[in-house]
Amino acid sequence: MKQKHPSDPIHALSPLLFQMRQIIRARVGEGGAVDPYRWLRLEVLRFLSEHRDASLHDISTFLCTSDPSASSLAGTLMRGGFVRRASGADRRFARFALTAKGRKELSRVRGKATRALGSVFGVLLPSQRRDLVALLDRVVEKNRSVR
Repeated sequence: MKQKHPSDPIHALSPLLFQMRQIIRARVGEGGAVDPYRWLRLEVLRFLSEHRDASLHDISTFLCTSDPSASSLAGTLMRGGFVRRASGADRRFARFALTAKGRKELSRVRGKATRALGSVFGVLLPSQRRDLVALLDRVVEKNRSVR
């Protein structure tokens, strides 16, 4: 059902963002593609695959969360064998890297997650998807320090 939006488009963002979150979570969870509650861990694995030896602060900045929250998540991933502490006996300065198990898990779920997102955003033309990514990237970059 198409909603009527107030004259100022900013008022439309909140309900649209909430609905998009729900749609993505539902679509990603369809057919066991990716458990929506594991999406965060998948994104950290993806981040670590692209940023070798990332620090805890790098991870928290990427997630737009606090260092203690990122530390808790890193601990969960280490206990699961997906991530290892790459260096730094002092936990405050630790660097993290994917393990073979982490790379395998990322490879296993990445394609399924990509297909699920493709089904959501497939209603847009490729140029529209590029524009959407550029716009969202700008919003994230300008607000990254907000936690």
